[in-house]
Amino acid sequence: MIEHSREHDLRDLTILHMVENEGRTLNEAGRLNGVSRSTASGLRRRVRLACGKHPCACEKPENMDGGMPPLWWDV
Repeated sequence: MIEHSREHDLRDLTILHMVENEGRTLNEAGRLNGVSRSTASGLRRRVRLACGKHPCACEKPENMDGGMPPLWWDV
């Protein structure tokens, strides 16, 4: 069983940011964060599948959706 920790969450968020926002390859983002390309690819796939199953139905202007800055978890 996989143990989840804040460290792993931060690593995963960073990998996703590097690939989706900075345009880095899965290989590069994984290597820079201490995991393989396959691990980074699996992470991205799981997130995309989860987002497809549970699309956000909560977008409201008063919630300021999309208002978080890049790397918000690292502030």
